[in-house]
This record gives sequence, C-alpha cells and structure tokens, in this order.
Amino acid sequence: MRKFRNGLLFQIGLLWSLVTLLFLLFRLLGDPSRMIAGQRSDAGTLASIRKQYHLDDPIGIQYLSYLNDLSPISINGIHHKPSVPFTWIIKLKSRGVMIKYPDLGFSFQTRRPVIYLILERLPGTLILAISSMVMALGIGIPSGIIAALSFGRWPDRILSVIAMLGVSAPSFVVAIGLIWAFAIYLGSNTGLPMTGFLWEADIWTQGYIWNFSTLILPTLALGLRPLSVILQLTRSSMLEVLTLDYIRTAKAKGVNYFTIIFFHALPNALNPVITAASGWFAALLSGVFFIELLFDWQGLGKLTVGALQQSDFPLLMGCVLTVGIIFMVIQQGTDVLNYALDPRQRKN
Repeated sequence: MRKFRNGLLFQIGLLWSLVTLLFLLFRLLGDPSRMIAGQRSDAGTLASIRKQYHLDDPIGIQYLSYLNDLSPISINGIHHKPSVPFTWIIKLKSRGVMIKYPDLGFSFQTRRPVIYLILERLPGTLILAISSMVMALGIGIPSGIIAALSFGRWPDRILSVIAMLGVSAPSFVVAIGLIWAFAIYLGSNTGLPMTGFLWEADIWTQGYIWNFSTLILPTLALGLRPLSVILQLTRSSMLEVLTLDYIRTAKAKGVNYFTIIFFHALPNALNPVITAASGWFAALLSGVFFIELLFDWQGLGKLTVGALQQSDFPLLMGCVLTVGIIFMVIQQGTDVLNYALDPRQRKN
C-alpha cells in the first residue's frame, strides 16, 4: 500500500506542476483580455473584460483563484464567477467549503463552459481508444501465445515479421494507407467511409443515427502499433515463463498441457503485457489526435487541435488537464492490476 500511496502523491505532484506550467504559459503567451475581445480591442472593452474575469488582480491572486476553480473542494470566497454548478457542504459566514465540478472556465470562442465542451467530445475519444486497445489485446495476446508455442517454426516467423512491421509504421502513415486502400481504392466493395463519426443527430426523429462502419478504419490505424508490441511482449514473456522450474515440474507430474499454458504460465506472463498495455492506452489518447484529424472523428484530439488553432487557451488547458488526469488514473489502475496478478508484490 505504501507503493500506491507514494505513486499517487507523485502523480498529484506532476498534475500540480502541469497546472502551474499551463497557467504561466497562458499568462506569458499574450494578454487574455485581447484574446477574449478579438477584434473589439478598444481600451474600454479591454478594461471591462479584465474586470469581469479578474485579470486585473495580482498574478498570485489569479493563480490561487485558478487552483481553487480547478479543485473539486474549494473555498467560495476566492471562487470568482463559476461556469458550472456546485453544491454547498459547509457555509461559514461569507465563505464556505464546497464540493463542485472542476471549473475550467469559459471558451473564448463559444463562451460555453469548457467542461461541457470536453464532456461532449470525451466519449468519442474513449470509444476509439478502448476499441483499439480491445483489438490489440484480443489479437496480440493469442498471437503472442501461438508464436511462443511455435518458436522457430513458420507461424512464429510470420507473426514476428508482422509485429516488426507494425511497430515500425507510424499511426498516421497506417491511417493514410488504410484510407487509400479500403475507403478509396476498394471503397465500392468494402463500403467503408473515409471520414465520419460513430453517431449523428437525426433532425426528423430527434434521435441518433449510428454508423459503426466509421469505427473500423480508425481502430485499425490506432491499434496496429500496440497490437504489435503486445504480440512481441506476450511471445517473449511466455518463452521465459515456459523455461521456469515450476513449469517443468508441472509437466513432469503430468498436468494437462492446456492447464499448464493457460493457468500456470499465462497469468505470470501477463504482468509485463498489462503494464505495456496501460502505457499504450495512455499513449493512444495522445496519438489519437492525428487519427481524429485524418478521419474527421469528433473527439478530444480534434477539439484540442481546434483550440490551439484558434488560441482558445481555456479550452486548450482543459483538454491537456483532462488527458493528464486520465494518464494518472490509468497508471494507478495498472498498479492495482499488477498487485492483484503478481503475489510477489503483496509481500513488499
């Protein structure tokens, strides 16, 4: 448990460092009031905006207010104009301690709360990342087992070459190749669209039209590299575990071959695979940016790139912080899974 506690404190420190860095960049890259005003940059408008958003406060007060806005537990006295609802817990005269949604402010472009914009796009990114990781695990682990059990023979050689090619190819190159091959050249046969999203609003029924074919090519493009890595890790880990003494002892006792592979060898071989899969799942959330742009996928990556192009810094900061928090949650979840699968970690 000490390892989990230290890891959690370390990641909270990293998240605080990220928040501080984003705040300083936001203040140093330009005058926020001019970004908000846009073309209406006369002195009166700028003064009104600075007063409304408390940009005329000292930088230290602005920083404390920003931390207070982001925190789910904060003091209302230094919380300026909230962009999302909150719930009172304790009220002390003019101030109070409250639990609330993290307040990421308002978008410069749409004037909508940033957290609402992120929550609208986050499901698309998570669906794409999860489907890619499910494909990588569902194909990579069985392929790695087959390669290990056929070590030195033709299945092992073929799968090793495929894994090497998959690791070497960047996701955006694979995406362009898949678009050309299956959406353009063979599009009349496959019926796969070049761009699109998983669902779209139907103005007639006030519901949604689902199109799961739009998920196939982005999933393949995003999941090929983690699939190749998981295949190689599963193969090497299984080869190592199969040479251990307890496996040879089980074979000598006449234990069923299926039981040895799937109940004795595989659980111990999966520890490095799970660690790598968690890291790759976190990496998918950053690599998905290029895939979302190429396939016009309505997710967090496309939202982040749009915020960067339009200098919408509150939205950009909110997207980066969201990804950082997801990284932290994934890392802690990985530690819990490794703790559950590896009895040796319970002794530490």
